[in-house]
Amino acid sequence: MSHLNNLKSVMISLAAEHKLPEIYQDDITTDVESLDRFDGLRLVWLLRSCGSVLVPAAYSGEFEQ
Repeated sequence: MSHLNNLKSVMISLAAEHKLPEIYQDDITTDVESLDRFDGLRLVWLLRSCGSVLVPAAYSGEFEQ
């Protein structure tokens, strides 16, 4: 199983395990489909009661001047 397919599987499993999101469940499908577009980027996946979202993750030193 590729890393991307494994990640998608884990996301779906975690959402089911925690019974989240309670509403806007389609957000999970959208997030999983979006992983292909964001391949190579570091993301944080926020799983909330009202949906989910993928957020770009800042890496150490990114905002240093």
